[in-house]
Amino acid sequence: PQIDNVLQLTFSATSSPVYLSSLAASQSLMLIHNKVRRSLGSIGPLRAWVIDSFTGLAGIGVLLSHAVQLRDAGMPPNNIATTLEKFRHQVRTLLVPDDVGFLYRTLQLEGTQDAGLPRWKLWLARLFDLKPLLLIERGGGRMLLRVRHFEAACDRALAITAHHVSLGLSTPTVCISVAGPVDFLRTLPAFATLGNACKNQRIEMIVTPMSMTGCVKLGPRAISLAFASERFDG
Repeated sequence: PQIDNVLQLTFSATSSPVYLSSLAASQSLMLIHNKVRRSLGSIGPLRAWVIDSFTGLAGIGVLLSHAVQLRDAGMPPNNIATTLEKFRHQVRTLLVPDDVGFLYRTLQLEGTQDAGLPRWKLWLARLFDLKPLLLIERGGGRMLLRVRHFEAACDRALAITAHHVSLGLSTPTVCISVAGPVDFLRTLPAFATLGNACKNQRIEMIVTPMSMTGCVKLGPRAISLAFASERFDG
């Protein structure tokens, strides 16, 4: 009875069934829960919003951070939900997998392996140690470029993020997640550069272990970086 509003952010509906499942579950929950609230004498119904983030992994962290800022600024819950539905279009999530085999299997399970990463490309990537740098935005994804060696690909993703920090972000947060020990990031030259850029622009940089879902999809040592910007300049 102390909670009147619930807002849930889910993985992009194009890559996960969680959004549709959560939407159905929340509707059932509100029907049942509001009967209980009335029996307890609570005034007003429980209200719930389920929002497709159009992104995943670290990108959801950026959206969540922005939602907390809006809440702390006193914005009403329904306005927060409406704002996030517009704001999600500005979230850019960069992904760098170390083992492209995990990415290939993920695309296979989603039925998009031929469009995203054919088997011959997987073979070439392993032969030449090429790592894809992927961009997830607005419910879709694309490969930005391929970089030889995992550390170099991570450096490039960090450098792109630092570039956007210097240009100015739509919300003062950068989120980074790692499928493994986060200390790995400190060995990368571009990580210090990004840290300095965030400090200069008063941007909060959140570094955290990757979720189990991300680890399964992208494999060990993969990294995910996210920020919000009105335009992407890769």
